[in-house]
Amino acid sequence: MRRNCICLCGTQIRAPIATFKRGMPCPNCGRTIVFEEQIAPEDPHFNHSDLDRDLDFNTKELTLSDRFARIPKWVLYGAVVTPLLAVLASLAPFALERLGFSGPWNMPAEIENPPRTVDSSLMDWSKIKDWNTNIDVVEGPFAGYEVAREIMKKVPASQYDALERLFQYDTMRAQIVDLRNKAKYPVHESLDLIEGRLSESVRAFLADSQTITPGYHDWRVVGIAQQDNKTAMLLRYYRESETVADALDDEGLLLPLTKLVDFNNFKLYCDSIFRTKQTDRNANANLLGYIYTNFYADNNFGYLVLILSGTGTDAQIQDGFDYQLKRPLSQFCLIWTGASRLNTNEIPSGTMQLPGPLESEIRVVQTWLKNKKESSQSLNLQELRTNIESIYDQTKDPLMLDLMGRLESQSGDQQKALEYFRKAKLARFQSSESHRAFLQEAIRAQDSNLLIERLHEINNFWDVKLTGCDAEEDRKKYYKFQRYWRRSENF
Repeated sequence: MRRNCICLCGTQIRAPIATFKRGMPCPNCGRTIVFEEQIAPEDPHFNHSDLDRDLDFNTKELTLSDRFARIPKWVLYGAVVTPLLAVLASLAPFALERLGFSGPWNMPAEIENPPRTVDSSLMDWSKIKDWNTNIDVVEGPFAGYEVAREIMKKVPASQYDALERLFQYDTMRAQIVDLRNKAKYPVHESLDLIEGRLSESVRAFLADSQTITPGYHDWRVVGIAQQDNKTAMLLRYYRESETVADALDDEGLLLPLTKLVDFNNFKLYCDSIFRTKQTDRNANANLLGYIYTNFYADNNFGYLVLILSGTGTDAQIQDGFDYQLKRPLSQFCLIWTGASRLNTNEIPSGTMQLPGPLESEIRVVQTWLKNKKESSQSLNLQELRTNIESIYDQTKDPLMLDLMGRLESQSGDQQKALEYFRKAKLARFQSSESHRAFLQEAIRAQDSNLLIERLHEINNFWDVKLTGCDAEEDRKKYYKFQRYWRRSENF
């Protein structure tokens, strides 16, 4: 729970009660603000049913500077009014600029850049040897459990912007205040206003991510690491560049299917596959230069690290970065909110050594997924298999089982491919490729009932993707599928 308090210097501060209990420095004057619980006095006339506790925010014992701050304001005003008038003229252009009459505000040249790498004080990675992969988001609670469940629920349905409420902005907000102070520019905005701008930036960042590809999206929590009151959460992100209709658009698959079910029934069982969400991006001016390039690792597959503070239902995301690029979201927020003079392409990658799979292993898989139309003869299948197996051993990521199924299918061993796809399905991961393989199995068996069951599964799989999206029917794709049945009738 958050509370507002006003320091003796007049600065309003908003933070969680737990932060105030530990003591929080005022960003303006440096006093330590603490939260004290005062038990109501033992007065026979005091009504404890109306108020059991009175919450009080106080500063610690007054220092010399504190006593100076309590001098009546009219005395201080009289002492500074003359020099103040002298500098007003020099500040006038700057004030006009801040009011919007002279374009955007540029940070003074002497401001220091934000930290050049991810803030290592969040986690001491040298003491973390591996990720705890013995977790289950569906069955069992763990540190950050509620955050993980919300992510797995919202992302497949492309409701990324709904995840913004999982973020805590105390650290980012403190960075903004610190940068302003180093620039010798006082913070005129309230802390609530700064937090509001941060919230808008993160929400826009998340909303833009749902339009990167038209296909299925899946974020999966595959590991956690804990240190003190912080939790690092390893997420795998995965986005499919094709829709389900794209994956099924193959005469080698559809022409045999037309012999087992007519087009009207196909439409009935798969009434959603011709619908797709809009992929046009509503560009946010603050995010230009980032959302179109280097989004995460600019790949459809990779890993993210989220840093959480708190425990249980109080856990919130403090920061996050791509496993490979190690560029923290907080640094982008500083740029988007105008608190840093860096450009987005000037944020360097971090140098920390993280536990988990090697970056080289991830890149091999990323390259294969980008060139999945490439023939198996031009691939080093054994190297690819070794890398996928290594990633699975370190993460227990069910996507790796699905990828092994695709690899075996590409190699021509359909039976072994189905075994891997079934293992992935048991681990609650499915893809358009796995649904295609299960559909082919039903066609080879000439089993109409099994075929109908598989068509329903494909439809339900795609329905999840369309949840919360403005989806429209792709009539061109509809007519193209219809022509397969017409061709079949002519033979």
